[in-house]
Amino acid sequence: MQELVNYFTNKNKFKESELFFPNLLHFVAKYKVPWILKWSYQVNWETRVLSRQFSIKWWDKFKLERIANYVYSDFPPVRNPHSEKKSSPATSHSSLPIEGRSKSELQEIARQLMLQASQMNDDADSDASPASQTSTSQPKPINQQTSAQSCGGVIT
Repeated sequence: MQELVNYFTNKNKFKESELFFPNLLHFVAKYKVPWILKWSYQVNWETRVLSRQFSIKWWDKFKLERIANYVYSDFPPVRNPHSEKKSSPATSHSSLPIEGRSKSELQEIARQLMLQASQMNDDADSDASPASQTSTSQPKPINQQTSAQSCGGVIT
C-alpha cells in the first residue's frame, strides 16, 4: 500500500489549495480506500499558534489489486525513447546507407560502430556488476510528511 501511495504522490500534480492536506488523505479519498480521518487541534500559547494534525486509518479488508489497477491506469509509466534506441542496435545498423560510399567513409562508419559496440559491452558489464548498482529512489515532494505522521502510525 505504501508503494502505491508513494507512486501516486510522485506522479500526481497537486493544486496549491490541495497542498494543505496530507498526500495520504488525497490518495484514500481518490481511490475510495475504506478509511477514517480524524484530526486534533493543538494550541501553543507561547507562540500563539493554533495547529491542526491529521490522522488517517484504513481497514485491511479491501482489494489492494483494484486500487493498484486504478493508480497505474491513472498514471501510466512513461517510457524513455532514448533507452529503447540504445537497447536495439540492429535497427540503427540496418538504417545505414552504405551504397555509393567510399572506402574511407565505410572505414569511418565501421570505426563508429566498433566504438558503439564497445560502449554497449561496457554497459552490459557494469549492469552485471553488483558493486556498480545504485539505488534509484524517487524524490519526495516538499509537502510530503513522514508515513507515521500522515497515517497515525498505521501502515499496512
